[in-house]
Amino acid sequence: MTKLILSGNADQCCLYFLKQELQAEVLSYRSTWAVMWLWKVSSADAFLQFTILAILFDKLWVRSMLMELLDLQFRCGFPYSPTLL
Repeated sequence: MTKLILSGNADQCCLYFLKQELQAEVLSYRSTWAVMWLWKVSSADAFLQFTILAILFDKLWVRSMLMELLDLQFRCGFPYSPTLL
């Protein structure tokens, strides 16, 4: 094991690191990956990114509906109202 000494006295305060074999073993657990995935999905950064994506898709949807409305008006030659359908 590797020791990291935080103060002058190694017996009182030291931090142990895991060996590479133990790190690989821990990373092979499904629970480790589940916790890392949940942390990635439920973090504040992910929330902001999902919110921005929702706004983007909403704007794209409105724009596509507007293009469909304009296309139908030009093809039919009369004012089209979606409320009449």
